[in-house]
Amino acid sequence: MSKGLDQLRERLPLPTVFTGRSLVCISQQWRVEISEQTSKDYANSTSRSTFWVKVSEKLEDGTYQAGHEEVFAIDDMGRLAEEIDRFITHAVGYSPRA
Repeated sequence: MSKGLDQLRERLPLPTVFTGRSLVCISQQWRVEISEQTSKDYANSTSRSTFWVKVSEKLEDGTYQAGHEEVFAIDDMGRLAEEIDRFITHAVGYSPRA
């Protein structure tokens, strides 16, 4: 697991599973996937992570329909976790906390 996803997992109030490439949280109605992309700035020898959050709603046939998606590029992990939690809460209409 990437360092960023590991740090985010510790701070999010959601029960997540690491799939090898992303964090996933599934409820009876929703599926939330969080993935990380890191871009390197070779001129400054730095890297920056962006986090993709996808919220999908479960349909009656058991498949998931894509819904809300957002890209977050906040450096402070505590603030990032708060904003992702807020986004998920607004996307699903309630707080899916454990």
